[in-house]
Amino acid sequence: MRGLINLNLGSPDDLFALLGIFGVAAEDRGPLIAKLQDYIDADSFIRLNGAEAPQYEEAGLEPPANAPLRTPWEVRRILDWDKVDDLAKEDSGWSLMTSTAPIGGFNVNTAPRALLSLMPLMTPDIVDSIIERRHEQPFVSGYQFGLLTGIPISDVPPPRFVPFPGNGIILTLSTKNSPLERRIAVHKTPLSPDRPWTVDYVNGRRLGAVAATGSSAGRYAHFGCSACLTRNGEDSRTSSHSRSGNGLLMRNSASTCI
Repeated sequence: MRGLINLNLGSPDDLFALLGIFGVAAEDRGPLIAKLQDYIDADSFIRLNGAEAPQYEEAGLEPPANAPLRTPWEVRRILDWDKVDDLAKEDSGWSLMTSTAPIGGFNVNTAPRALLSLMPLMTPDIVDSIIERRHEQPFVSGYQFGLLTGIPISDVPPPRFVPFPGNGIILTLSTKNSPLERRIAVHKTPLSPDRPWTVDYVNGRRLGAVAATGSSAGRYAHFGCSACLTRNGEDSRTSSHSRSGNGLLMRNSASTCI
């Protein structure tokens, strides 16, 4: 899932740029990032503009998990993140641009257009060139990427540029003429003796009335993911969302190896 911005491992600069896509004013992004970092770290120390258990209690909210996010939608449990209007929309694209998998690096071969556009010195024409090139042949080094774009990317360890996919995929499951869509994040577990893959989270959405017309646009209504189960009283960290199987979920689905 290296083509997405990792909410647990992403740099403050990446998160700052990401929030801009979703309409957050520049002066509000720093406090939101501080609260995210306080939510996922293991300690109870409060960053400047951050929040820990006392601030959540004062706001009438459950305390922070003090553990990495399990799903992109879990940010809605973070203090003040629920006030970001675009994150309340199921069709906002949030889960299409973000990841919570424990995978570092950034893969320009699989990154969506919106995230490529956030790179320093990037222009729409360069983005078009990247997408056209990677359809024909993937980039294999930062040097190669720099030759095409004029944007330098270091290959010196630890590299930020990682030209190959991680060990996870996101499946989008839907059926023609059905209003339901389900996204499932899966990662491979090749060293496990009995589970070749494990489900990290499931996010379900119900398409609005436009689904009957076959339109891909329109409003989605959320009907379940592990982050919401946590908010409703079932702790997703101990629930059965991490499941293994034999690959049957691949049937009638579209997968994105990122």
